[in-house]
Amino acid sequence: MEKIDVVLIVLNRNVLEDTLKILNFNRINLTAIVMDNFDVDLFQLADKPMFFELGDEQILMASISMHQKFIKDILKTAKNYQWLICGCVNGINDIFKMKRYLMASGVPEKNIVNFEVGSQISATWLANLRHIEEHGADFFATGNEYIQSGLNINLIPPVYANKNAARGGVILADADQDLRQGYLTAKHVFSHTKPGTIKFVLIGLAPHTFYYDNGKDFLHAPKNLQYVFALDRASSGDKRIMKLLSDDFKKFFTTVTAEQADLNFDAVKATISNVLSAEAISDWGNAPKALAVDSFDDNVQILQNYIELCLAHGAQPVGVIFPFALATRKNYNAELLENFNETIRQFEENYSFTCIDLFDLKLDYDCFYDMTQLNEKGRAFANAMISLKLFRKGLLPTESFCDMGYDYFNRLARRAPKDEYNALMERVFNLSARRIAAKKKIRVAFLLLEAAQWCGKDLYELFMNDERLETTIFFSLDFHKDMNELVLNDFQRGIEQLRSHGVEFVAIDDINAEIPEQDIIVYLTPYLGWIPYAFRLKRITAKTLLVHIPYAFDSALHFKPFYSQSIFLVAWKIFFSSAVTFDVYKKYSVIGMPRGVYSGYPRMDVFFKPDADFKFNWKLARPDAKKIIWAPHWSIAGIAIIYSTFQWNFEFMYEFAKAHPETSWVVKPHPMLLYSAIQEGVFASVEGFEAYFQKWNDLPNAQVYTGAYYQDIFATSTR
Repeated sequence: MEKIDVVLIVLNRNVLEDTLKILNFNRINLTAIVMDNFDVDLFQLADKPMFFELGDEQILMASISMHQKFIKDILKTAKNYQWLICGCVNGINDIFKMKRYLMASGVPEKNIVNFEVGSQISATWLANLRHIEEHGADFFATGNEYIQSGLNINLIPPVYANKNAARGGVILADADQDLRQGYLTAKHVFSHTKPGTIKFVLIGLAPHTFYYDNGKDFLHAPKNLQYVFALDRASSGDKRIMKLLSDDFKKFFTTVTAEQADLNFDAVKATISNVLSAEAISDWGNAPKALAVDSFDDNVQILQNYIELCLAHGAQPVGVIFPFALATRKNYNAELLENFNETIRQFEENYSFTCIDLFDLKLDYDCFYDMTQLNEKGRAFANAMISLKLFRKGLLPTESFCDMGYDYFNRLARRAPKDEYNALMERVFNLSARRIAAKKKIRVAFLLLEAAQWCGKDLYELFMNDERLETTIFFSLDFHKDMNELVLNDFQRGIEQLRSHGVEFVAIDDINAEIPEQDIIVYLTPYLGWIPYAFRLKRITAKTLLVHIPYAFDSALHFKPFYSQSIFLVAWKIFFSSAVTFDVYKKYSVIGMPRGVYSGYPRMDVFFKPDADFKFNWKLARPDAKKIIWAPHWSIAGIAIIYSTFQWNFEFMYEFAKAHPETSWVVKPHPMLLYSAIQEGVFASVEGFEAYFQKWNDLPNAQVYTGAYYQDIFATSTR
């Protein structure tokens, strides 16, 4: 068998032995070893080359920097040999410099091989390939690092394609994977899986995809070679290089098993969950990838072949373009972007192909790990959008979304077109409602943070009288405050107030408290960051329906984000106290208010009962007194809202009431005013706060309701 003459150029002495081990000496004749960046003593500054003993042979050794004469002699006699470059030290420029040097010395470019044959494709990618061969999947994804790190299959609802059993997805993207490699991977998958099992394929794309070709990139030649080994698809050029490698090296990938799979590349994602620093943004320069302009037509043809391959196997091809950071988008090559978009549009017109284009998705810099890759926060937004688009294409069933947590829908609501989001939620809620209605016993929970918030008495009693319903009131400590004695005492006073009015409830003073799974939860507070974890959106799936009854009559326009609090975006039903309030929420909420209901003000229902015996006696110093309700707000040092004037006028208000017996007062401080006034130093202690309001009670024309239970007084608006 004729052998191939080879010169080995080693740029790093440490890799010499390992490189020799992977050479196939049955097929090659190693004529010389040229090294650089080695220990100078190795050559002892000799005026002649040395020899490396390899079995019974002695291989000529020379230093690039010291033995130019010998290098030139080798070049004269070995121009038609294969020149193998390995052992990069100071970056890829070392390899390119050596390649240019050899070509300038007369070595044909086709004879120069990048021989960095260490592991280039990740073992995870290979194990994922084994997994899908052995177990199949509902879908898989190929593409470069944007989809490898950006796609989170844990955030894609299950497909339920196989008799309600979800096999899930597999990521077969990899760093620097080009379109051709993704296409070859897909061909391998379809030829190794049961026909009809793959429901859709996510094809990771980027605006430079059509100009990116690893086959023309000297740097990525070793990775191309490893795709050949993994997928058993060798070109003539690949076969020539494969002859240089030992059989043991070719068997390297057979040691990878499906049990080693990391289907979601979680290990990779864990390393890129940092937040992009401000310094990184300010220092960023637009450094585009090395693009192969002449590859456009070839890559367009590859994408066409890819789409036709998927359709031929009954799988829907779906392109996915992940978002880039703002600075990257703004500085992107406009012509390249226009050509890409036009090409994708033509594919969508001519094929059953859709592209989920998130390139311009509005995400802040804190959603990125670097200028083109998403971190954990960014992935959550992007994958929710991907799922919505897959749903709209009929690739994800409604029931699969019922398993998703409400935090997922909260993120989706903030980025998706509101008509698309609301259409999805309408179907999800209808499905969950039908499932709940079919149950023999339905669990309903009410959640409140303050005794004064309880406004569901009539509804609660209606539920309690229905034998199909198991109804529970949960009264929770407010966990957004510092857990000091002041807060705990206030919580205990709330417990005593509710008990004094005969309300049966479960008190929760542990933020980690577990509760039984509920079918419907009625929130009497919109502040979901203050409640126990068990009631927060992350812990509850759409199989449970959420209802919100505002605890107070809205009396002022808040800042706009108030109307897009999480509960307003994910609730099944929201009951509004007035038509005016309803219209305001419809105007300012990011999704409108499609599930809002104008129901009136629950606290006022008592006045419409024909048998109500409800009396309230004003303290009157004079029979013709003007009646005044003063309800000072808590927000002395508010952040989102700053309504309070109490810190400036509390003494004035008392002195005014004292000096004007022709007025009669009901003083109803906000339940949080005690905490706020002491925290901000308006009063030094609880005793001082209570003494101030006791002065009001001592007046002949005033009475105080601190943290009042709602039926104690008809004037109950606390906001």
